[in-house]
Amino acid sequence: MLDNLMKQLEETQQRMKEALDQEIIKVDSQNKEVSVTVNGNREIKEVTINPAFLIEENVEMIEDLLITVLNDAMQQAQVKEAEASKSNLGNMMPGGFDMGSIFGS
Repeated sequence: MLDNLMKQLEETQQRMKEALDQEIIKVDSQNKEVSVTVNGNREIKEVTINPAFLIEENVEMIEDLLITVLNDAMQQAQVKEAEASKSNLGNMMPGGFDMGSIFGS
């Protein structure tokens, strides 16, 4: 029984990883000088900097914007991952088990 449960858990985790690979999150800085794209597994897929903004005087501002948009994107990806985990775990539990009590919702 434990072997079956472990196998089911591994299969569920693999399906969740594949689904999160398809979750695309794009975050732009306020004026779109910088944008980043990550997937639900928190992998950075693209970083774009507006070429008109690429002047030496803007280097520090670009670095700050990158940190801000990357952190925002990673936070959004973390939320997607938590939602997927909660859903998948809930599907594995016997009927009537309230997953909200575990995840605080």
